[in-house]
Amino acid sequence: MKTFNIIENKPHRNQKNYLPCSINYLLKVYFMWVIKLDVILTGSAT
Repeated sequence: MKTFNIIENKPHRNQKNYLPCSINYLLKVYFMWVIKLDVILTGSAT
């Protein structure tokens, strides 16, 4: 519970780390879809 209290007491630190995490997540999803579409397109082309 101590770590939870530390996180609660420092919301600005949590906010600062939120943006890179969301960007990283979006990039992961983006590349996943690019690979999926690439496989679908090459699969239907051949």
